[in-house]
Amino acid sequence: MWRNEAQKRCNASWIPIEEDREELRAARKAVRRAVEDAREAWMMRLVDEINSRESADDQRPHNPKEVWQVIRALQKGPRLAEPITPFNLRKNQVTGTGAMCETEAENGEVMVAAQRKTFDKTSSFDPEAVNKVPLHELQSWMDKALTAAEVSKATRKLANGKSGGDSKLHAEYYKALDEDPETRCLLKKTLDRFWQSGSFPTGDIPEGPPALITPTVWRWRREDWPVRYLLENPKKAGSQSYLRYEAYKGCTTLNEALAHGARVADLCYDLKHGFLTLLAPPVDRVLGPLPGNDGEVVYDSWLMARLVLLPKKGDLSLCKNWRGICLLDISSKILSSVLVARMGELMKRIGMESQVGFR
Repeated sequence: MWRNEAQKRCNASWIPIEEDREELRAARKAVRRAVEDAREAWMMRLVDEINSRESADDQRPHNPKEVWQVIRALQKGPRLAEPITPFNLRKNQVTGTGAMCETEAENGEVMVAAQRKTFDKTSSFDPEAVNKVPLHELQSWMDKALTAAEVSKATRKLANGKSGGDSKLHAEYYKALDEDPETRCLLKKTLDRFWQSGSFPTGDIPEGPPALITPTVWRWRREDWPVRYLLENPKKAGSQSYLRYEAYKGCTTLNEALAHGARVADLCYDLKHGFLTLLAPPVDRVLGPLPGNDGEVVYDSWLMARLVLLPKKGDLSLCKNWRGICLLDISSKILSSVLVARMGELMKRIGMESQVGFR
């Protein structure tokens, strides 16, 4: 298959060439288009079975039972998966041997215990280590109200053909709302009701992120912000600059370096050649009490995730051969997509270059 061959070529090299990447993207797009065409053809075939009745070539009357069968088939969608024959899990999941469960309740207890090991994990961390991580500047602009453009863009990005969770409201329904100007505002009102409740700030909120601080020796010297020098002396041994560097290489600010014999020309030279690093300005860690959530709007459907088990290869009497996925409400995904887009803009400013592939 074209897509599989393109994927193999990309996997064969550590860094695929751009031509292989383009071919893989085109192959994946062709597969998605073929799936959509096949689904649409299936739907039209079912619809034609009803619409063709009582036509010039077919004088049979409509049968309500057949009509409802077609409607239910359209609601379920084309399913190619074969039904799984009921079976029992093994009581001993550690060794994978021994007696089998005899009742549905026993199967449930064994599976729930196995899934808890995956979904109920509690991680530990060292608070002191977390407190040593330097904070970035507070981004108050991320509290601003959702815009119609953000909601519309997030809605259009939703993938078609996905589960709608317990609400059964699929992405296509929300996209249909977004296409009509009269209904486009309904989803935004729902999100605004949640976003602007509880701890939503009442004062002025910036429209965008603050201006970037240009890293200059003059600015870091005036503000007395932290710096870091290369500990291994890069200067020519025996020279005057070498001796001066030995004296100030352990300093943590530019003013301290000047006090230890550094010259202004040394500071500029070291920054240009990478011997000096201007560190991020310190941020006050005293955040104060968190705002209250009085009057917060909570949608219960956003707090629920439907766990669905999908079979893998191997012995299905073992829980490890089942993969659990959580189905979420589509409207909550729209809000998450807006937040990710805002954080993406922030990552362009403060993110590490080593993570550029994830933007």
